[in-house]
Amino acid sequence: MKDILIGVDAGGTKTVAAAYTPDGTLIATQSGAAGNVAADPVAASRAIIDTIEALLTHIEGLFSASLPLLCVGAAGVSRGGEILTRALDSAFGERFDRICVISDAELALYAAHGGEDGLLLIAGTGSIGYRKSGSTLYRAGGWGHLLGDEGSAWAIARAAICAVLQATDRGLPAPEPLWHAIAAQLQIDTPQALLSYVYSHPKADVAALCRAVTQCADGGDQLALRILHQAGEALANLAQELVSRAPCQEQLPLAISGSVLRHCTHVRAALARAASEKNLPLSHIISADEPTRGVLSAFASLS
Repeated sequence: MKDILIGVDAGGTKTVAAAYTPDGTLIATQSGAAGNVAADPVAASRAIIDTIEALLTHIEGLFSASLPLLCVGAAGVSRGGEILTRALDSAFGERFDRICVISDAELALYAAHGGEDGLLLIAGTGSIGYRKSGSTLYRAGGWGHLLGDEGSAWAIARAAICAVLQATDRGLPAPEPLWHAIAAQLQIDTPQALLSYVYSHPKADVAALCRAVTQCADGGDQLALRILHQAGEALANLAQELVSRAPCQEQLPLAISGSVLRHCTHVRAALARAASEKNLPLSHIISADEPTRGVLSAFASLS
């Protein structure tokens, strides 16, 4: 019988569950529906459980496994974590030796630095920053699209949408090529249709307009570049907040994760430039490992 650790990264767009041996060998992965427990804890819990069940079914078809740990990192656990914890205990309490529920950012922080001190910035649909300093975990941002999400795909899309609508309010043509890229992605033909789209679609669908902004920036559009540069600067501000929370005896590594920081070179470059201008004590910037690998460090810390 083989020991298998299950790590789950449940965010606002999808849930990913992965199975590892304790030495870090990846056995299998499974994707499922969004698992943001703050948005809808019952639906998110169901999506997370369904994804884990599918992964376990696959593993059980390969070999007999013992299950020492299920570690679920989910978006919104500060608001819906109790419901998720009860649901996981009910579904898997007799199958796993131990179940732990943490935030998706904490899971990614474990994956990025292996339990050592460091910073993590996540900018995907939303954004959040974390810093581990000894046994203390500091957080900045992560307040959702109504109150924050600075530097995220949502914030980038919102800035682009506002630029189009503000031009319309002033009786000016919608800014090109940004408007054409947005219209092509959504298959609409008027700014009024854009407004209707925003108020009739989920946050993740609106945030996906970040692709149109990045496309325009890659082509040299100055408005798109300015929006992405502002996103990078906003993320540097999150890092600055984290650094200011406690004295730094040495320079810290910064891990970056999420679709915006992984795929948008303009945002990454603006982040690095702003961090340098702020004289943040960063030793280097790295791409974070797959967040589900955080289960390995979680297991080590519990052993």
